[in-house]
Amino acid sequence: MDENEDFLNAIDVHMGSIQWVYKQYEDNKPVMVLDFPSNKLYAYPYEGWLEMLSERSQKALTKEYTKAVSNNQMLVFVRDNDAKTLKSRSLPIEEITIDEGLRRDLCQMIARHSA
Repeated sequence: MDENEDFLNAIDVHMGSIQWVYKQYEDNKPVMVLDFPSNKLYAYPYEGWLEMLSERSQKALTKEYTKAVSNNQMLVFVRDNDAKTLKSRSLPIEEITIDEGLRRDLCQMIARHSA
């Protein structure tokens, strides 16, 4: 499997969680970051994520984020610390339905990471 397939597969596998977490912070239009190998999902404020990047990457992020927001999309990054890669994709914001068990697990995950 190539790197691009891994990237798309990671987004596909975690899409429900990405959409659900985004919805919790939707008013702030966060940048979503799926981190590997830890399998953690983060919702960063745009400005907070921007500050973590190099000047060149900041320019690219500003352009991509502005376009995503204007098209009512979210910006999702997949960061692989082992492979030292960072890729992004704009995705549509979708309404999702999740079962109560998954909702509870996601709420606990958010609570642990925001503490």
